[in-house]
Amino acid sequence: MTTTPPIPPLPIITTGIEYNITPGSGTVDNPNASGSWASVTFNDLPNAIVLNGFRVGARWFSETCNPSMNIDGTPVLDPDTGEQVYVCTRSYPTWEVVEQTLVKTSPSRQVFSTNEGTELFATEPGVYSGEYTSAGITDGTKYEYTRVFDQSDISYIPRASTPNQPIIENPTTMPSGDDKYLIDTLTSFVPDPRESVTVTYVLTTTYNNNTSLVTDTLTITQNVLQNTDDVGEKIQAYLKRSYYTDGKYHIQLHDGEAPDLYDEGGELIRPQDYKVPEYQETSEGYLKLINSVTPVTPDDILKETLNTSVEELNKLINMIDDYEFPE
Repeated sequence: MTTTPPIPPLPIITTGIEYNITPGSGTVDNPNASGSWASVTFNDLPNAIVLNGFRVGARWFSETCNPSMNIDGTPVLDPDTGEQVYVCTRSYPTWEVVEQTLVKTSPSRQVFSTNEGTELFATEPGVYSGEYTSAGITDGTKYEYTRVFDQSDISYIPRASTPNQPIIENPTTMPSGDDKYLIDTLTSFVPDPRESVTVTYVLTTTYNNNTSLVTDTLTITQNVLQNTDDVGEKIQAYLKRSYYTDGKYHIQLHDGEAPDLYDEGGELIRPQDYKVPEYQETSEGYLKLINSVTPVTPDDILKETLNTSVEELNKLINMIDDYEFPE
């Protein structure tokens, strides 16, 4: 009696998109998969977090898994599960990206320091062969503290503001950057109690797999962190970047009736009227505002009211003192 060897299983062929999330979770390839970018931390307030190098690549793959067989034609089985063992090879054929979008889906509020529509980018439509495409966060885009951690209780006087500018009590923004002074002064600061906020992005790719159009999505999360135990350091960091802390006041920088430069959230709404205060140290050690619009010294007052100076006035006084009146 002869035994007919079992018919080996057929090869398994799988196609789909392989994603590479960097820096972060690396390669994922399940349909409608998810992954994460490396977390970032607010550790240099008042500076925003500058985002560089956050990318997600995509390429179409075809994977063939052949059943592993013994010499006698029997299947090689996994010793632990008893299931058929397969040997898989993956190739990356040419594919066409018809459309790709990358959007932030959560939180719904603005988290970047800008809102120009260029903070994220996606792969351009076209034919690709083997290499990863590129999408991600545009280099130089910034997470802003008050927009990410929006449960903070912060109020401040915006920098170089007009005399009647109200205190910003519910800020939607706080300045950051390389400028020495970012605000006039901080009036209150209670940080957001949360240690992290998760920002979620969704990459949607419609592509041609040489037989039909297919759409696949990838969800990417990124945790934005803060240290909730350093309230004093946060306050000092903001005060160090304020005009008033350095004794630089500028009530005469704008006309007394000049309209507000900032809206109630702290957004600069009249950039054409913003100007940087300029100071000069006097012989007494005081800081004099140079670009003042109102008189602030005796010379300024006399010039404004009498079109003269202290020196000229003293000359007139001396002339009167030396004058000999007729008897």
